[in-house]
Amino acid sequence: MKPADECLLKSRFAAGRLNDVVLGMAKDRKDHIRLQGWVNLLQIGSFSAPEGLLEWIIDRINPELGEFRNQRNNTSILFTKDMFVKVLGLPPGNRPVVLTGKHQESAHREFYKIEYNHGRRAPIHHAIDLLDNGKLDEETYFRTFFEVALGTYLCPGTGNMLPLEYLGSLDDSSQVKDYDWGAHILQNVMSEVDAFQKKKANNMLQNEPKKIWVGSCLPVLAIIYMDHLDFPESCLSAHHIDYSLPRASHVSDADFKFVMKHDKSRLTLNAHSYGARPFRPFHMTPYANQHAPFGHQPHQPPLVNDPEPPEPSNIPVPNVSTVQG
Repeated sequence: MKPADECLLKSRFAAGRLNDVVLGMAKDRKDHIRLQGWVNLLQIGSFSAPEGLLEWIIDRINPELGEFRNQRNNTSILFTKDMFVKVLGLPPGNRPVVLTGKHQESAHREFYKIEYNHGRRAPIHHAIDLLDNGKLDEETYFRTFFEVALGTYLCPGTGNMLPLEYLGSLDDSSQVKDYDWGAHILQNVMSEVDAFQKKKANNMLQNEPKKIWVGSCLPVLAIIYMDHLDFPESCLSAHHIDYSLPRASHVSDADFKFVMKHDKSRLTLNAHSYGARPFRPFHMTPYANQHAPFGHQPHQPPLVNDPEPPEPSNIPVPNVSTVQG
């Protein structure tokens, strides 16, 4: 049996992998991606949220409300679309993301598949090889790059495969920015939080805790949590956190180490117990200037082009644009 304080979460999030792709990209390819409104995908850092801190945060989230709440010090965060937009630097699109069904074949879908692990699959490494060979036209290159960005950074799954269900939103590179990626990624994150909590509870009931692989852009939760913490001047003299937007272009692994050191709870021997620091006033966070229209837009689920669409998620997208605590 594993120690009670050992974290169970294992994440497929890989900002560093996407960063490596960008570093090897030709200038004209970057210019086209920039032209389509996705310059921030070219500027992300090679960071990863520590899994112990991330699991502690996830354990305290109500995925139906999209709310983090620490009962010990009565602090809370209501995660909003606007926060995700500001962390990831997403374009302000409002069209619902279009998903294609798993069994719906298309020319684009077959393009990415190879014989892999006893079947035709679309591993991320194959798409990266396609980017590296330099023979793709502009549209195909952008589509392939965005699939890699989704599979490693924005909406990674629990495997190392491309999320081909998003091809329905990638037909025209000039229109990809028009989709509501902020709301979609927020919903995707909360859905994954819900799945992790249920798997962890089941493992604990069986008294056989084991590692649980999770997908989605979960480190955004840790970044937003970090940005709400109030640190004394004495701490900030030892380490400077750059709160510039988009946060994903400025956050570092050193920032997370700083948070883990100074937010660590001294009230327990658990190696992954946090919440020692109070929250600063919301107007002092990078998310203070919320866009009012976001809080008034009705939730629009993704459009699924499939004669037998999957059962819709019960996880709503929080619309409220205020944070308590």
